Amino acid sequence: MGSESSSLSPAGGGDVLASPFEASRSFSWQDTFSRPSRHSVQVALTSLSPQMATVLGVPTAYHSSVIVDGEEYSFSKAGLVRARNFLSHRHLNGPTHVIDLGSSQVSGMDMAKALRNYFKPNTYDLLLKNCNHFSDCALFFMMGARLPDKYKAAEALGASMEKTLGLIKMLSMGDYVPNPEALSFDLLFVLGRVGCPKRITESQAEVRRRVANAGG
Repeated sequence: MGSESSSLSPAGGGDVLASPFEASRSFSWQDTFSRPSRHSVQVALTSLSPQMATVLGVPTAYHSSVIVDGEEYSFSKAGLVRARNFLSHRHLNGPTHVIDLGSSQVSGMDMAKALRNYFKPNTYDLLLKNCNHFSDCALFFMMGARLPDKYKAAEALGASMEKTLGLIKMLSMGDYVPNPEALSFDLLFVLGRVGCPKRITESQAEVRRRVANAGG
């Protein structure tokens, strides 16, 4: 989920890699099927909520990113960012969990090229279109599995409260203003467009078990 001020900027040490938006070719399933190699997939998670929020029954907010072959793919105001060393989690003192999900025939750059038009720069929104929406789509595209609802519950509740009551804007003293560029984002539509062919995944039951158990 992150925060509105968590857009990524280039860090030292070569942590930010070539942007997926710089790739000249678009994604092709034919290209993927022609390459028999497998790519390791992990999901990195950092809890953003104080322990008291859990005690009070408020959903825990999370920042998430997808790690493919050791390279991180995350979404922020900068759009899709490809980096090393869990860059998007560093300012949050994370990640608190890194979960191995298995392997996929889809490479990280192929995933990014397939999703880049849905997660462009300056379309990020704290509630409507954030890092968890990207991770959800990336995992579904690569593994045929969804990011569990418990990692998206905070923004789902916040979006509902904002839509019906305008409560988040009020509680944030006007700091939160919905991004007009994110208003048309439809998660289910994107998932429907980027569905993963069964032939590229490991055992679906095993992948879903790992994702569902992510972080305990």
